[in-house]
Amino acid sequence: MQTNEGWKRWSIPVGIVVALVMVLLLSNRDVPTPTGLPRIMDLDTYRRDLNNASQIAAPIFAKYDDGAEISESERADLRKCAQVFDTVSTFLPAKSGSFLDAGRCYVILEDWESAEQRLQQCLNNSTLKDSDFSPKGVGDAKRLMSVVRNQQGRFEDAYRLADEALKIDPSDASSLVARASAEVQLKHIPAARVDIAKSLQLWPGNKRALQLQQLLETATGK
Repeated sequence: MQTNEGWKRWSIPVGIVVALVMVLLLSNRDVPTPTGLPRIMDLDTYRRDLNNASQIAAPIFAKYDDGAEISESERADLRKCAQVFDTVSTFLPAKSGSFLDAGRCYVILEDWESAEQRLQQCLNNSTLKDSDFSPKGVGDAKRLMSVVRNQQGRFEDAYRLADEALKIDPSDASSLVARASAEVQLKHIPAARVDIAKSLQLWPGNKRALQLQQLLETATGK
């Protein structure tokens, strides 16, 4: 039989547990998602947050594509944008655009594992029956995944993905640079020269193409 002394020993811990449970039950905070991100509960918030992050990220994306240097403050902005894109993805997970933009952020931040995960989810979503993703979006995702594979040392995959992106849009200068980068690693030097030249015809002065061209000339002495 439980003695009074025994009950006294347990009464304080039980009281604490009950109090904690009541705090949780009465709290009006949203339960965090499994990833620890805040949860978006309505479409208006989704649209607002996605639009704000997109406006901040867009000029930084353009600078990266041109090969311009990304400042530390811009990198800090991209980290915040990446978190927003990740968060909105939890509200409408079948949408591909936010996964693409998150992947693009992580590529620029050189977080290759996170970039790979977001871009792969983006490509998975693009195969859904009622996918909202445009062919251009698929091409962008394949090009960015090519950059990831190149960094991972998977040069054949990098070449294949960039080549698939160019089949979608043969005039995309950034995809030509991505394919040329893989060709350099695979020692397909003549093909790399052709792709770099085409890229510069389409986008004269593109710093990323010029940097790759200079690297190739230094390495080959031509």
